[in-house]
Amino acid sequence: MGVPLELRSPFLDYRVVELGFTLPMEFLIRDGWMKWLLRCAMEDLLPRDVVWRKRKMGFPFPLNQWLGRFKGRILSMIQPLDSPYLDMKRFNTGYETVREHDPSYLWCLISLAMWWKRCVQGDRLS
Repeated sequence: MGVPLELRSPFLDYRVVELGFTLPMEFLIRDGWMKWLLRCAMEDLLPRDVVWRKRKMGFPFPLNQWLGRFKGRILSMIQPLDSPYLDMKRFNTGYETVREHDPSYLWCLISLAMWWKRCVQGDRLS
């Protein structure tokens, strides 16, 4: 977890991935349910309210407050950044506005910046 990108890989075998790419779309999404075939496959193994829950359950944390409290540290970690996907001047000036209106989006931008700096630029996050 060197950078905070969310990735779920419960089925690591490449054959499962290859099978998934061959399935018709109605096996993947049906009647508004994502992962339809997986849900059906798990019905006998998991409680019904888990298999068919509509809302993703995450770990709540005070993102807005953290992004405000650690703004200086976050900005110093990701700069300098040379990415065609993030205009750092706009990022710096718009940080507080985005934090107030959509802290999850700001977290995604920070995650992208951290990934780019580490994996593309090859710089250490300090």
